[in-house]
Amino acid sequence: MAFVNRTDELAALEAWWRSTDPRQAVVGGRRRVGKTALLQRFAQGRRSVSHTGAGRAAVGELAQLSRQAAIALPGRIRDLAARPYLDWDDALDDLAAAAEQEPLLVILDEFPEIVATSPELPGVLRAFLDRTAGRTRLRMLVCGSAVRHMTALQEQRAPLYGRFDLSLSLHPFRPHEAALMLPSLTPSDRALVYGLVGGVPLYLSWWDQGADLADNLLRLACRPGAPLLTEGQLVLATEVEHGEYPAAVLHAIAEGRTQYNEIKDYIRAEPARTLDRLVELRLVERLMPVTEPARSRRRVYRIADNFLAFYLGVLSRYRAEIERGSGKALLPVLIESLDGHLGKPWEEAFREHLRRLAVAGALGRDIVAVGPCWSAGGQNEIDAVVLAGRDRHPVLFGEAKWARSVDGRGISSRLLEKANAITSAVPAASERQTDDGAAGPDSGGTEGSARARLALCAREEIRNAPPGCLTVTAADIFDQQYPPEPRRSSLIGTWLEYAAWAAACERPMVLSCRLTSRRGAPSLTGRGRHERQGGEGGHPRGGPAGDRPTGQRADHENTALDHGGPADPGLVELARACLLQDDVVDDAVHGAGAQREIDAEDHGHGDIGRNVPAQAGRSAPYLAQAGVREAVLGFEQPGAAGQEKVPVFDAGPGGGQRPGQARPGRAARYRR
Repeated sequence: MAFVNRTDELAALEAWWRSTDPRQAVVGGRRRVGKTALLQRFAQGRRSVSHTGAGRAAVGELAQLSRQAAIALPGRIRDLAARPYLDWDDALDDLAAAAEQEPLLVILDEFPEIVATSPELPGVLRAFLDRTAGRTRLRMLVCGSAVRHMTALQEQRAPLYGRFDLSLSLHPFRPHEAALMLPSLTPSDRALVYGLVGGVPLYLSWWDQGADLADNLLRLACRPGAPLLTEGQLVLATEVEHGEYPAAVLHAIAEGRTQYNEIKDYIRAEPARTLDRLVELRLVERLMPVTEPARSRRRVYRIADNFLAFYLGVLSRYRAEIERGSGKALLPVLIESLDGHLGKPWEEAFREHLRRLAVAGALGRDIVAVGPCWSAGGQNEIDAVVLAGRDRHPVLFGEAKWARSVDGRGISSRLLEKANAITSAVPAASERQTDDGAAGPDSGGTEGSARARLALCAREEIRNAPPGCLTVTAADIFDQQYPPEPRRSSLIGTWLEYAAWAAACERPMVLSCRLTSRRGAPSLTGRGRHERQGGEGGHPRGGPAGDRPTGQRADHENTALDHGGPADPGLVELARACLLQDDVVDDAVHGAGAQREIDAEDHGHGDIGRNVPAQAGRSAPYLAQAGVREAVLGFEQPGAAGQEKVPVFDAGPGGGQRPGQARPGRAARYRR
């Protein structure tokens, strides 16, 4: 199995290694998440001794550690084959002596297994660390799969409390990280596999990317002793605490009993402590409406691990028959039941994608929470609500459907109604703006103080999505790029990216753009002039104009997206609405081999003057949401006396469309 991802964890370990006189590090996480693979990768190229506990008696553990040290540290005076370590003090002292001149990494993997037969080891480690501080270059790293035990190591009453410089918790891969292990699958198939087995690297490696769904399920789940059947039992036996309640609570939730009282009735006992432990183990997630305060009692529970949810909710129903050899016969029934099961994992993958966008700054400023929302009685459920600011006002409402293709118009209408029912920040449908100056039913967002946007999600396609609506597919969620970059497939080029950067940096920016067709292929080129303020500014990430003197013109051709960050979604949607109308594109690229140019100096081609105002008026509210006070985008048209050219439209603070009312200017201008 190839090693992928874990870049953040490797960077943290590298920083720990480079620090001066570091204390020990601890790495924890569930079984199968790749802790050992991470440590092996980190140890490559370093002097290291690695020992994995196996629950042996202390003598056996020390003998095995002696053998590992003899292999890793040859040529020393002490013959560890003849004189193995006598106790843990002896082992630690000898390893410290080997690290007097150059660093030595010592990894104690499955540390809880070692402590089980050597309970004095944490105290011995504490005394050793205190005694040798600053006198050796030994780097100690302990690792374990028993999550509760690894957490207890760092608690206040524990012997090693306050003696860890680094604490890492490894978790299953997120969707875009899991995609790295499924490179040969389509995004839609990645979504299916992730919904079944989750982000545990080992489970992902079991999936044969050259076989279809039926063949994989037959091999992995529908034969006696199949890997997924065996793994389900192993998870319940090793990850869940002993006793009847934890397993019973998991079964209750998997069967749809997600509220506290429903779980209590199912197990006929108080489940509070069991639920707390399962949440701590990240096997169960406690959900509440994201708009509710933290102490809200409107809570539900869900199985947080995709594989465990599939095993308990679907596979375990057929386990008995599979063990009798009937797996191939019931395989069609198992496959048919998947669509009903995969909706919830897909919704969580959608929310995870929105969190990823929020971290990248693609959803606006001051994002504080992303989560589901519903009203009393479970009504008006919304899959994702994004909140921003100290007042936690909604800036986005999202709906995810486990379908290959959906009609965005109908879903967005219902989503707006549910959003209105949940929060007063969203106006009723009758209050939405119409053709006299505001966003009608086709709007991709809501008016009002929150100016909330809509997001729709399906596996492959969202048809008839309202302008300005954020559309998300499996290709986005399982995109291997991080942070996500704007797509290069549209006609939005450097000029828009540059303008988005200028708006984000609060720099005046003047741009002209050119839509060119050669051999029937449309392309955009742009020219920009950035006015630097006070001799400083420039692109925050070393972008195209960051080093140029004040007022100097900068030409950018065919260098879209080279500034290193995503464009503001509102600007992207606005440009898409302005430029990607069928009649504009058809006119621009009409005829094979046609060579036409449409720019601020030439207004003789196409229906641009008519298309821009109508489409831009719908998207203008998103510029206002982005904090842009003035936005003039599109192609200029001849004015009145003296052929003075005026912008086609002006999206001002209110987001309304006022054709011909903006001051004269170039083709695109943004100011905050």
